[in-house]
Amino acid sequence: MVRDRYAKNAGAVFRLKYHVVGCPKYRRPVLVPPVGRRLKELVNAVVTEYGFVMHEMEVMPDRVHLFIAADPTRSVAEIVIRFLARSGPWAAKRAGCRLA
Repeated sequence: MVRDRYAKNAGAVFRLKYHVVGCPKYRRPVLVPPVGRRLKELVNAVVTEYGFVMHEMEVMPDRVHLFIAADPTRSVAEIVIRFLARSGPWAAKRAGCRLA
């Protein structure tokens, strides 16, 4: 049904979906299976904590693609900061890289 495609809040009807791409500094291929698996867990934790909707996620050795939906009270910059704040320190410590 058409109504199911849109979300509502107090003053708006919306359907905001974002394609966010993140990569390690210098695009080093460090997101291999054990690291990539943990990164997926961290991203899923952020999604559930902040109420985002994850439509698709793909972790490649040198980048991460996220297709998420959020409400208009959150800016794109805030969404990206939430993901980087959780995964950035962990990636720097465990994988020896910075996510950008």
